[in-house]
Amino acid sequence: MADGRAASPGESILRLRWIDSGLPHPTPQLELWVGRVLVCIFDLGLEELLLAAEYLGLEWHSSDEQVESDDRRREIAEGQGWIMEDFDKHDLFSRQRSVEEVLRAAAVRARSNRRLVIDLSSRR
Repeated sequence: MADGRAASPGESILRLRWIDSGLPHPTPQLELWVGRVLVCIFDLGLEELLLAAEYLGLEWHSSDEQVESDDRRREIAEGQGWIMEDFDKHDLFSRQRSVEEVLRAAAVRARSNRRLVIDLSSRR
């Protein structure tokens, strides 16, 4: 279950919680390219669903500049059709299984979005 691509313990725990949700195993450090430009790197993602998850640890996601960068990244990713879910330490380390529920619900939305995109593109 170990994967050396995780950039933090929080990302590793998020990946394990993702796996516990019953979804297909995510790709750690999944790159989002728009044309020839690397737009962002998701902590975890499923490219086939355009579904990503981020662990927002305090060290890398708490300053005003970091929050602004996260907001820009989300705006670009969502503009490309991605669904992103953010989690922090309170989400990951609680006894509740809400992380798994949120991920499963996001996967349902992502599947619905993919069908819509496929249906619209097939009409051309």
